[in-house]
Order: sequence, then structure tokens, then C-alpha cells
Amino acid sequence: MRLISKKIWIISFILLIPYVFIYVICFHRTDKEALMPGGLSNVNSLIEIDSDNKEEGSFNSIYVLTFPNTTILQNWLLGISNDTDTSDYSAYNHLTSKEERTMGSISHDSSVMYSLIYAYKEAAKIDSNVKLDYKLSGIKVYYRSVNSLFRVGDFIYKINDFDVNNDIENFVNAYNTKKTGDLFYIIHDGEEKCITYQNFTDDNWYTFYAYYDINYTTASPRIKVNSATSGGPSAGLLQTLSIFNRLTTNDYTMGLKIAGTGTIDVSGNVGAIGAIKQKVITASNNNADIFFCPKANSEEGKSAYDSLSSSKRKKMKFVIVEKFSDATNYLKELYEATN
Repeated sequence: MRLISKKIWIISFILLIPYVFIYVICFHRTDKEALMPGGLSNVNSLIEIDSDNKEEGSFNSIYVLTFPNTTILQNWLLGISNDTDTSDYSAYNHLTSKEERTMGSISHDSSVMYSLIYAYKEAAKIDSNVKLDYKLSGIKVYYRSVNSLFRVGDFIYKINDFDVNNDIENFVNAYNTKKTGDLFYIIHDGEEKCITYQNFTDDNWYTFYAYYDINYTTASPRIKVNSATSGGPSAGLLQTLSIFNRLTTNDYTMGLKIAGTGTIDVSGNVGAIGAIKQKVITASNNNADIFFCPKANSEEGKSAYDSLSSSKRKKMKFVIVEKFSDATNYLKELYEATN
């Protein structure tokens, strides 16, 4: 009887092994995340310009799909696809949920501010009726390290004796030359505080965005910024192109579907972004005619473009840009050649 029970236990154990194996590979979460091609989003739906100038085509930002903590099986299946990448997943474990939400708001706000400021500035060179008044209002902390004295969302408005509202030039200079011992006056959760600045170390640092007050009441043409469930710095270039296009007479979309990615700053510099491979593939899958790629991402972006089929490369032009003017000059030359 004992022998029979032992055999049953052994058989049961052997039969259980495949089920345990299947459970582990199907349900055990790893510290990896997957990046997959997503879709296009017409950027003119976010910012409306009170102008009679129309776009026959469209400017489109690109979003990709991200799946954190993938399973072992998912990692294996995704590894088969050339369109998908997996990488180590770094969650913001040291941030509060409020800070994570604030990061999204700062991304959205800064993208809108910078796009409006630079598009209006460039359009005003063509049409003197275009006007947008703005001024620096402070610096907002976007991300922080574990031991940083600052928190996401902290708003820096004064350094030592230099208040941004009274002395912008010296405020900016004080920030650019900041050093240990400087007094940073901030607004944290609605309360004013003073922090003694310490030079950055490996575990004490932060990133930030400059914030501007835009006078929407005196803007010409008038502006309406709509709410959005997504959006961020990577849409900056295309957003700026769309605003500029609607502020000027010529329609540089020319009926084309124009896509791309890249941050923008108030000086017109186009910055690097993430997931460039998936964004190139997404643009091609959605029949984009032109793809603008930041110069900082050009090597990986060009590699992704070259991996497309010859018919897809023939359909979509790949254009590397370092400044906003690189994109507008390309579109202007194309416009003049077709009109």
C-alpha cells in the first residue's frame, strides 16, 4: 500500500512539473518592458489657431505602446518580432503617485508653451500681425533623484536676492551659475519654502523645465488650448510646425501626411526622444509621406528606416533635423518645387 502511494505521489509530481513550467513562463512578471509600434495623432486638435489658413494635409505626432513587467513568454514571443524591443524596466519607485501625475502635466504644459512661443516668433518674421507676449515665470522641477532636496512640481521663482518677477536677467544668470549655499525660494504644494542648494551628486539631482507666462488675451491670432489625455515633449517639433503652418499663408503640408518626433525649445532646437525605431515603423505603417527625425537620434532612426522594405522607403522620405528651420526649409523647398 505504501509503495502504491509513493508511486502515485511521484507520478503526480511529474505531471505537475509542466503545469508549474507553464505557469512560470506565462504569469511570472519580469523586470523587462516592451516597446511596440503604436499610431499617429494629428497635433492640430490640441491647439486651435483663429486663422483662415487651412491645412490640406496633416502634421502628426507618434505614440508607441509600452508594456511594463512583461512575462517570460511575452519576452520570447516579442523577441521574434523585428518591430519590438525589450529593455530593463525602471519604475519610478522613489516617486509618489502624485509626483508621477505631475510629471505628465509638466510634459504637456512645457510642450504647449515652447511650441507656441517658437511658432509665433518665427511666423512674426513673415507677418507683422502675428504677436504673442510672454515672459519667464520660473523653473519647475520635472524629475528628481532619490535624495534630492526638491520634489517633482516644485516651482523655483527666486534665487538669493533675484526674483524672476523683478529681475529676470539676474535670476537666469544665478540659476545658470548656481552653487552650493545658494538660497532657492520655491513654491511646494502651495506653500513658499526656502532650500539651501547643494551641488549635484549621483543621488542628489533633478531635471527641470523653464515655465513661461503667455498672455493669451493679447495673442494674435487668438489661441485655444484644448485638454488632452496624452502628449508631451516628443510632439514638440510637429506641434510647432502645425502652429507655424496655420499662422502663415502657404500650406506646407501640401496634402501630405507629415509625421516625426523631437522635442523643441524656445530657441528652435530639436532634441532627442526615445523609441525612435518604433516611431519610424509606426509612421511607415500609417502611410506617412515624410518623417522628421532629430539629429541626435539619426543613427538609430536611419537604421530603422533602412530596414523597411524598398516600397515603404519609396513612400516615406526620411529627413534629419537639428533645428526647426531644417524642417521648414525642407518643406519650403518641396512647396516651391511643386507650385
